[in-house]
Amino acid sequence: MVLLLIILFIVLMLFYLLVVPISMVINTKQSEYFVTLPGIIKSSLEFNSAQIVVIHIKLLFFGFKIKPFENKKARKKKEKQTHRKTTMKKPLNRIPGFLKAFSIKRFYADIDTGDFPTNAQLIPIVQTINGKHIQVGINFENRNDADIKITTRLYRLISAFFRRK
Repeated sequence: MVLLLIILFIVLMLFYLLVVPISMVINTKQSEYFVTLPGIIKSSLEFNSAQIVVIHIKLLFFGFKIKPFENKKARKKKEKQTHRKTTMKKPLNRIPGFLKAFSIKRFYADIDTGDFPTNAQLIPIVQTINGKHIQVGINFENRNDADIKITTRLYRLISAFFRRK
C-alpha cells in the first residue's frame, strides 16, 4: 500500500512538471527579469549599481546567488583545450517547432527612436501590429519600455523536440 502511494506521488509529480506553465517575464520599467516554474524554481536577474549581474535562484525552499562576472582569480585553473570537430545534423529544422511551443501572454512595448519624423512614420505600422496580447506604442518622450510574458509547458517542448519535419 505504501509502495503504491509512493508510485502515485511520483506519477503525480511528473504530471505536474509536464503541465505546469513555465513563464519568462521581462519588464524593463520595473527591472524585473525572471523565469519561473511555479512552486519549484524561480531564477531572476538583478543589476546592482555598477551594472554587474547577479542571478538569484530559489529552488523549493532554498535560495542562493550566482555572480557570474566576479573576479575568478581564486578559481584559476588551466583547462586543456581540445578541438573537436562537431557536426550539426539539421538543427535549423527544429527551430520553428520550438518557437511554436511558446505562447505570448503579454507583449507591451513603448518605443521612442529619438527622431520625430521616424516616430511619426512608425505610428501607422504600429497600429496594424496591435492586437489582443500585443500592444506597441510610440512616444515622443525619449522613453523605451518593454513588458513581455512568454509561457510554455514542458510537454510542448518535449513534443517539439521529437517532432519530425
